[in-house]
Amino acid sequence: MAGFIVKMSVLFLVFFVLSLMSGIPMNLLLTALISGLISFVLTWFLGLENFVFRSILIILRCLLKKEVRLSISYLFRIKIDGRYLLVQGNRINKQFQPVGGVVKYYDEAKSTLKKMNAKDDNCMPIDQDSENDLRIRIPGWKLRYFLKWFYSREDREVTVEREFREELLESGILPKESFRILKFRYLRTSMFYKPKRVSKLNPKSHEFLLAEVYEFLPTDEQEIALRSTMTNGKDHYKWCSESEIESEGVEINSQSAKISENSLWIL
Repeated sequence: MAGFIVKMSVLFLVFFVLSLMSGIPMNLLLTALISGLISFVLTWFLGLENFVFRSILIILRCLLKKEVRLSISYLFRIKIDGRYLLVQGNRINKQFQPVGGVVKYYDEAKSTLKKMNAKDDNCMPIDQDSENDLRIRIPGWKLRYFLKWFYSREDREVTVEREFREELLESGILPKESFRILKFRYLRTSMFYKPKRVSKLNPKSHEFLLAEVYEFLPTDEQEIALRSTMTNGKDHYKWCSESEIESEGVEINSQSAKISENSLWIL
């Protein structure tokens, strides 16, 4: 309960500062705060207050920025005997990362994104593979409109099989005939904010990162196929322990290789 009171005090302070900075009448902000308080009490009762509180603070930090780079993705936890399957990334050389990728939007969403003043990503090159990726830049204050559109699920990719099939089946790591039917379990949504100069990938931009994490639930036949890859010793994928992922490094054929930061999100 003490932690709950502290968090609510922080929210009151944030709303007060916003009132001073934005010129919005305090009574309007208090009305919004009271509504938020009711929702927050409910989430506290349901045991979700830590996620909600953290998400609110992340979004508030983005709202005050002139421009924010967004990267919206889904990742898979594929775990056998305490080890996690990572694949070599196409964008960053000698880096292993979780199976998964950036969510794509459809052409029908372009007019909606245009209203948000969305710009192309200035970090990753845009090619045939990355076209229509939800890796874009928008004004910080437009983030709430973006999230409202994203969670409406309109005009965007809503299934998560594409990257699994591309990275594991089309690449030949796993046999297609054994993986015609795929079953996933939703684990969590991870949300992060990285200010300028803290981001390793793009130190010139504030970043808002959101990733939905799913666990692959293999059949007995699929588990056998997965186990068979553990002894193949290929260079383009690796079964890593939790400690290797936490250290963000692994040795492949006597050479060191990097493990991506977002691999921590699947643990």
